[in-house]
Amino acid sequence: MLYRLCLYGCMLLYLSVLYAESGRTDVISLIQSGTEDMQGGERVVLPGFSPLTIEGTNIILGGGRTYSWDESLLPANIASRAAPFVHSMQLTAEVDGRKTIFQPASVNVREASGHDAKVLAETVLEGVGRVLVSTTLEYDGFAKVEVTVFPEPDAKEIPDIYFSSIVRKTNFSKLVAHKFSNFRYWPKQQIFDVNYSGELLSVIGIVDGQAGFWWFIDEESRRLASSKKKTLIAERGETIEIKQPLAFSVGSDQSHYQSTFYIMATPVKNDQGQWRQKR
Repeated sequence: MLYRLCLYGCMLLYLSVLYAESGRTDVISLIQSGTEDMQGGERVVLPGFSPLTIEGTNIILGGGRTYSWDESLLPANIASRAAPFVHSMQLTAEVDGRKTIFQPASVNVREASGHDAKVLAETVLEGVGRVLVSTTLEYDGFAKVEVTVFPEPDAKEIPDIYFSSIVRKTNFSKLVAHKFSNFRYWPKQQIFDVNYSGELLSVIGIVDGQAGFWWFIDEESRRLASSKKKTLIAERGETIEIKQPLAFSVGSDQSHYQSTFYIMATPVKNDQGQWRQKR
């Protein structure tokens, strides 16, 4: 659960720098919830949080959030405060300079309890092989995404694969981020201009005081930091586009490649983060 605490730590850093005391208790409650889950190992929904519910391929959470799959490997849309917030989340492969979007053949949502749900999506991409994406989503909106590629028999390697998404932009949108070179060192100031192209970011947060979208990878993907691949974040009209390269490791049986990353939309509770309207 180190990755959860790192993300919550980054969120706390953002609030402490930008909002002072205004929303800090919200993130502290998140850190406490993650710690309590680790201690007991029980799959229970902690007091103050809403259990998740499922309607078709829509997973509904507290804070007016809905993660929706629509014949997509990843959530095609994420709503926050019952309003559209993230869309066009997808995986793309780049072969010989040509971009190909992964389109799944099937999506299956499995509910374990009000605590978490698992979504399995699968597709076959010509020239690449079979691709399986497993997303485990917990009641606070924290999602672990595991991408597994089973290459075609004659494939010597898999192509470059990227994550991309589009986030709603407001006048208050900020980019909160950490670089791999700062993985064990947390500088006080990590708030950037929304437009960014450069060293790979291990943590990305697009936040506006009302809602936030977070994406991050853990230390196991450190080898990406020494590559020439870059993080790209750019304003596109009323939206912000994110493009991140994925790092794949070879499976123990040498038959597949796997990459893991994490996403989260906020707020995590109902009526949270309303300070901007109430001040």
